[in-house]
Amino acid sequence: KMPISAIFISNRRGDPIVIKFYKSDIGTHISDLFRMRVILSPENQKSPVITTEKTNFVYTKLKGIYYVAASTGNVDVILCLEILYKLLDALNCYFKKLDENSLYLNFPLVLEILDEMLDDGIPQITDIHALTNIITFGIPRKEKKKRKEQNVIEEIGSIPWRASGIKYKKNEIYVDVIESLSYIVSAQGT
Repeated sequence: KMPISAIFISNRRGDPIVIKFYKSDIGTHISDLFRMRVILSPENQKSPVITTEKTNFVYTKLKGIYYVAASTGNVDVILCLEILYKLLDALNCYFKKLDENSLYLNFPLVLEILDEMLDDGIPQITDIHALTNIITFGIPRKEKKKRKEQNVIEEIGSIPWRASGIKYKKNEIYVDVIESLSYIVSAQGT
């Protein structure tokens, strides 16, 4: 499957609020293409997936704001939708009121969230708790560098559903080995 080429957020008129490019295979006109193919075409708004000649759009709309993942290849639609919903969860965590104005005023924070969530168009860290530990927007510069180095090392290898600091007395692993053998025997026994 192909990675996501870009994620962008547009208002109800199709004007881009934030655009984050992950791949160079998609042009800077991507929000205009989305506006023409989806926002200005009511018949295309029935499906969260729109495919044009060279570009695939996967989007969701909340309170008049479009959250869009774009790709030029065969991208996993469910993965894109999951990333967009995780992005919405993260934005709701950081903003008291998620609207067009708050996104405009805090676009550096939105870009930092997108930077941490995807690396080169491939999902990396989508857990909200891990993101809040890594994202350093609004923290003084000295503390930011120290905190980011420490938290990135902790969070990249972490599993969100597993408690940290668990120690076991025995490190054992059990493996079932199943073997099968096929053979042909002639009437002479050879």
